[in-house]
Amino acid sequence: MTTAILPHSIEAERTVLGSLFLSGQAIDEVAPVLSAPDFFHPGHSAIYAASLSLSAASLPVTPISVGEKMRADGTAHALAAMGGEAYFSELMTAVVTVENVGYHAKIIASKALRRRVMEAAREVAQQGFEPTTDDAEFVEAAEVGMLAALVRKHDRGPLHVRGGFKALSGALERRRDAPGGVIGVPTGLVDLDALLHGLRGSTLTVVAGRPGMGKSALAAQLALHAAVECKIPVLFVSLEMEGVNAEEGGELIERLAAAHGRVKGESMKSGKLTPGDWMRLTRASTEIATSPIWIDDEPGQSMVKIRSKVRRWRAREGAGDGMALILVDYIQLIHGERANREANREQEIAEISRALKELAKELRCPVVALAQLNREPDKRTNHRPMLSDLRESGAIEQDADVVAFLYRDEFYNRQSDKRGVAEVIIAKHRSGATGAVEVAWQEEFCRFEDLSRREETPRYGD
Repeated sequence: MTTAILPHSIEAERTVLGSLFLSGQAIDEVAPVLSAPDFFHPGHSAIYAASLSLSAASLPVTPISVGEKMRADGTAHALAAMGGEAYFSELMTAVVTVENVGYHAKIIASKALRRRVMEAAREVAQQGFEPTTDDAEFVEAAEVGMLAALVRKHDRGPLHVRGGFKALSGALERRRDAPGGVIGVPTGLVDLDALLHGLRGSTLTVVAGRPGMGKSALAAQLALHAAVECKIPVLFVSLEMEGVNAEEGGELIERLAAAHGRVKGESMKSGKLTPGDWMRLTRASTEIATSPIWIDDEPGQSMVKIRSKVRRWRAREGAGDGMALILVDYIQLIHGERANREANREQEIAEISRALKELAKELRCPVVALAQLNREPDKRTNHRPMLSDLRESGAIEQDADVVAFLYRDEFYNRQSDKRGVAEVIIAKHRSGATGAVEVAWQEEFCRFEDLSRREETPRYGD
């Protein structure tokens, strides 16, 4: 593939650069659309890079200032190849009107996108001929390369701190005005949201507990509140429960419907539903079916496969760059990567937890992953979990932004005065306070509620 046939528009590039010299507002219009590498001509790329740097420093973009900046940056040779600074005059004469600068910037961006995709495809084709490339690694590299070509963000140089403080001021105002102080994906549990301020973007939250504490129930509830109540896209990666079954619905579907409709699990299993059960179940099923929830229930997946599926979902299913939630049930069921077959399980879990955190940062949305605890809480007099109880790897504690333990005293003590009450213990909170909140555990519905609502009657009649 030769550069001569790659998509480009020299005319659009000349018009945009000339507009920068003629209008002080032009740079503000094109900067969100274009980065320096988007320009096909290397000289044009160098001129635009110098212009961006001047603008970021609140300096005027003029032929003189750009020429000086290029000399300071060591890129003046690119200008010399075009006839020196006299080329700036040619750029300005190429402009008919600066009012169309945004339109011409989009032409340049479109051509650049096509070039990136074509280059990524060429690299994938080359890698396909390498006989030593592992299949899983090849597929992931191909997918990462193509997605990077499609959604690449603008390259930028160092920015002055003044821009950061301006952004911080706006963020603080949004946080101040956020309903209930929730600035991320709401959990639906008032006291927990007050402590965490919601599930924040780019964070990894690990929900851990001994078997039977309700981890999967809490994950299902987070999914329901985000998707049904808040219309936030949710991807539930269920490695333990069957999600969608053409004949019987699937265990996870059944749990979601029962929890949201407040229908007793025993009634669901036996099929002996009252007219009120049917009414609540029908309404709940309709709400869930029309909400943005996706389920991936393929068992025995590796982190490579999960990453691949999540990326495609984020890019394809309307999640885009907006708020979204990813749930993984659970960490210890994820298979280690092929390259680590000789590694011990602790090393595998460490790589998996690190990959989950990297995924949250890459996609800029919260990832909630469930995790099992070892048996140590069962052996202690005080059975409440501690960070050292995280099974198989301390790396989970290191990588997670939030570690939340689920604990129900009645699980260990049948005479407990906390029957029907669960504790959500925030043992680690990278950007906030730790502590514990009490919530109601409605075992018959497999759901959690705020304590103030645990006596609430079913939503859709009796």
